[in-house]
Amino acid sequence: MPSAGFIAYSSFIKQAKRLAQLYDFTIHLYNQETPRLERILKTALPHQTIQTSLGTISHGVQGLYQMATVGGPNRLRSLILVSLVTQLEVFLTELISEIALRDLTPFIGPESIELPQARIFMAPSIDTLRDDLISREARRLTSGGLSDIVKYYRKRFNIEFAAIFKDFSKIEEMHDRRHLHVHANGEADGQYIHKHPASVVSLGDVLTVDHTYILDAFRLSREFASALATILTNRFPNRSRFEPPAFGKASSRPSNDPFFILQLELLNSNLANNASLMSLVLPKNGDYSGGTLDDITVKLILRDHSAIIILQTTQAIFSGFMGALKLNREISIRWATII
Repeated sequence: MPSAGFIAYSSFIKQAKRLAQLYDFTIHLYNQETPRLERILKTALPHQTIQTSLGTISHGVQGLYQMATVGGPNRLRSLILVSLVTQLEVFLTELISEIALRDLTPFIGPESIELPQARIFMAPSIDTLRDDLISREARRLTSGGLSDIVKYYRKRFNIEFAAIFKDFSKIEEMHDRRHLHVHANGEADGQYIHKHPASVVSLGDVLTVDHTYILDAFRLSREFASALATILTNRFPNRSRFEPPAFGKASSRPSNDPFFILQLELLNSNLANNASLMSLVLPKNGDYSGGTLDDITVKLILRDHSAIIILQTTQAIFSGFMGALKLNREISIRWATII
């Protein structure tokens, strides 16, 4: 199956571009308005007010000039930083769900989980429960912040952000600055000063977001996202862990024999692909002459470590085949029936 990039990465790059366009055009409009306000200021009375074309509120001329030249651009950059870092966190959490669609191996661990009994009994399939668990982990990371995400990627995927991106400390600083702009009007606290001594700020200083900073934020976030997406695409190249259905020799052999369907649990992960399972050799047993699974298979549908197999053969051969399957310790028969 050909490799494919991650949707979460494409989405993040698109959102970051939109934010960059918003910043560029809005600053352009501020710059366009400034000369007009400067002309008005020359003849304005002390308490004169004006309105914009929207007319929703009156502005003092001096205040509007300050808004266009200083206050507005600063506030805009603060809001864009908040949105950019949020989009980066969304990218990091959505990647987890996409990885799970490609490969469940990183999520298989010794951790214990708790699920309501009703959820287990009412779940339509084990796949549904798996999806729920992955979603639960992603939601927890969303509320935990970047530090929890760093630990999660280290644990699940053996990826150290600082190792794959040399400027990751700047990504962390962006995240911490965003936090202070959301919760403390941008004022530096002791934790920030201790963690980022290179910033050279004092307690209570406002961490401004100037033009150079926001441009660097755009660049750094794109470069970090690209580095991570590249590594993960190489490690998990397949678009889906669900292989397309495979058809065996019996699918092209005319026969009036009945069809049988069975579900197998694959206890050996090496069998969890179409080629390996179809080439599985089984011994002679009863009326079954032995051979590969491919010989009497019509269709194989593989999902993780579970296989649905449709066979076409006689009842006697099927009985011998089932006996041969039971001798294989790498396979467990869940159920079987005639169609």
